[in-house]
Amino acid sequence: MDTTANVVTDRVYTGGQIASIGFEQQDLVGIKYAFKYLDAENGLDEISFETENDFVIVLKDSTKISAQVKIKALSITLIKSLQKDLDLSQKNIIIGSYEDEDFRNLRQKKEAVIAMLQGKTFEKDKIMAGWTEHCNRLGLDPNFVLSVDFDTVDPKGKYDNAIGAIAAWADKRKMIIDANGLLKDLEVHVKHCRCNRASLSEKEIKNIIAEHGTVKYESGIITPSNNLS
Repeated sequence: MDTTANVVTDRVYTGGQIASIGFEQQDLVGIKYAFKYLDAENGLDEISFETENDFVIVLKDSTKISAQVKIKALSITLIKSLQKDLDLSQKNIIIGSYEDEDFRNLRQKKEAVIAMLQGKTFEKDKIMAGWTEHCNRLGLDPNFVLSVDFDTVDPKGKYDNAIGAIAAWADKRKMIIDANGLLKDLEVHVKHCRCNRASLSEKEIKNIIAEHGTVKYESGIITPSNNLS
């Protein structure tokens, strides 16, 4: 173990620190996604942690969005290692810290294929054949890559991402919220859920929001707003 300048480099001793960073990233990304779906059409019913996946969003029509959060690059190698483990009968999201160049090229090709398939074309079979051939060369399941969503959240900006999601939600509802205080409170609740493989419902999240000085503004008039329905 090298303790030069109080820095521990042996993985035996840094494993706990790495796990802690991963859980923190997972919690904050879960909060970001909870606010993304909170008031969407067919919005959030509940979000669970460490149940079927790192976190799972259940929408009001019972649709499940299952998410894996990795503190590593999205890469061809990573996707190959995950493609046999995910249940494609539900929506899946894989979230990494960034994209490597090969994966970025794959994602861009995927987006182009989806755009062409959604457009008015009589060559859909030819487009899918080309996509299938490309994925097969990489050792990837073409249907898996098409059906799974991918996202990146830089660990250095994980708090900004969560705060931004809260702020965007509040702005749509014309509300002023103590976003920093709310995020700290939500982190406590989410950590408890993760450690107990539990969930937060839409109502529970909105009750937590209401505890953080929520006010509503309309036409320059600011009024208390404890009703978030």
